[in-house]
Amino acid sequence: MKEKIVYNRFIGIVILLLCLSLAGCADFKKVVSKVGNSVSRWGGKSSKSSGESAVNADINIAKSPNVSTDELLCMKRISVFFEGGKKDEDREEVNKLLGDYVGLNLMRLGYDIVERQKLRDIVEEQALQQSGAVSDKNLIEAGKLLGIEAIISGTFIPSQKLNTGMLQGGSATVTIKQLSARIISIREGRSLVMIALAYHGSGAELKEASSQLANLINGQMKGDVKRKLTVNLQPAEGTIRILNIRPRYEPGMELSPGSYLIEASCEGYETRKQWVTIFGDEDVTVSLELRPRK
Repeated sequence: MKEKIVYNRFIGIVILLLCLSLAGCADFKKVVSKVGNSVSRWGGKSSKSSGESAVNADINIAKSPNVSTDELLCMKRISVFFEGGKKDEDREEVNKLLGDYVGLNLMRLGYDIVERQKLRDIVEEQALQQSGAVSDKNLIEAGKLLGIEAIISGTFIPSQKLNTGMLQGGSATVTIKQLSARIISIREGRSLVMIALAYHGSGAELKEASSQLANLINGQMKGDVKRKLTVNLQPAEGTIRILNIRPRYEPGMELSPGSYLIEASCEGYETRKQWVTIFGDEDVTVSLELRPRK
């Protein structure tokens, strides 16, 4: 029964294509593309999802020779600003989405994120955006007024043509072919680190590319520095676990910068969970007190 339905639909499509071809339809290629997608949904082999190609990204990182580890470690209050490329509503929407996704991932890692719009508002208020493009100088001046320590300035190249329907309809996925970002120091007034990602195949989805970029940014800003984590628990005989890593908790254990989910438990007490963030520039001591069970 199922094979018969597919066969009837296939015959209908062939007839439709013949009619459109004879009628000289101007959008013939578009129709063929849409029909091809419909056929794949009816039982044809689907193409490899764009997200699967993210692991095949070529990563290039360049760091200024005069940048010290301590200089990057002290940067906690930052803003993410994607800009550049052809000026249109669709690109602006993707710029905003990329900035939001990267900012969200960095916020989870413990950074204080200043909204992109606040940065743009300052640029416009100070009449710095004269040519329509935002320069590093513009961003640095605006960043100083907002008390920002660093700005992540990024650009992207899509792996397919952008269109409003793609962004608003939700039926298609915008994928990234190339993604780059610079860590700009407000105090130094220059770019400290440049990161470039080039994705193979059909590209990477927005969220996956943003997450990968955020992790690379964090790795450059925090480096291989590790700090000690100590949890002071009341009652002292309780048990402490770190749920999102494999190593068992030990007082004063060294951990890389990032966020860790601490679980404290003890017989006769309510179990408590709490996120703890290590920035990398200082050891962290956390005090937890458990409540007796009622």
